Amino acid sequence: MPQATSGSLHAPVVTTSLSGRALLVRDRQKNYIKYETRIRTCLATLAFFFKRHVSFFGRMKSLGLVRPEIGLSFGILGNALDAATFKLVVEPWPTGSGWIVNAWPTTDSLRGHLRANGRCARAVARLEDSCKLDTLYFLPLLRQPITGVDHSACNSEQCNAENIDEATYESSHIARFCTCKHINVDNETVVSTLRKGEIPVILLYPSFSNTVSPLTVSQAYEDTEYVAISHVWQDKMGNTRFNSLPYCVLKHLRTLVERRVQRSCKVSV
Repeated sequence: MPQATSGSLHAPVVTTSLSGRALLVRDRQKNYIKYETRIRTCLATLAFFFKRHVSFFGRMKSLGLVRPEIGLSFGILGNALDAATFKLVVEPWPTGSGWIVNAWPTTDSLRGHLRANGRCARAVARLEDSCKLDTLYFLPLLRQPITGVDHSACNSEQCNAENIDEATYESSHIARFCTCKHINVDNETVVSTLRKGEIPVILLYPSFSNTVSPLTVSQAYEDTEYVAISHVWQDKMGNTRFNSLPYCVLKHLRTLVERRVQRSCKVSV
């Protein structure tokens, strides 16, 4: 046994406690194995139940065997045990153990809850491919990035909320109760420029007025700088009938462009 020198201020270094510490490590490993065995048993039971009675819930609902919230709770529990297992296991899952990857798919009840919460069916289907069950469960607690959009006609393959019906489409103003006038583009100049084989650009001048049109049409040259704006129709800032936009929309678009290019001069769009 090593001894401390006479001039040392430290206690002697001994090894008598090593055997006890070795026993603690051994017992800890045994406990890990015990917990792992328990979790594996629970997971196997839950996976069997979930696959048979919950993931095919449309067939079982009429029999009244499992209420939707009960089936969902089993799935959430299984997902939580999954996470705990990967923190506690001593050995990796053995090959051929019967373990089911992604054993906790989205239930019909949770999918319906997400739809009732205003989520698009297409977005829900994509989330199912990338998120676990617990993530989808807590998703309704988060505010959606876009509100006020009707996704009732959407399906798992396609979002139909942004489809445009030209018969009913109406241009929106920036402010809810705004009634500013539409600013028109000189269609004759646009058509004349196109017939010459040239490309017309519309100039928005910074001196906006509700009575004087800020729009002029000019020919584009090789060195003409411009900004192309598209897909404004999705936010109802387009016009399917006339070549015009509300004054407030034009002003808003110009502000967005100026912020983008950090300029105060005239900008072609």
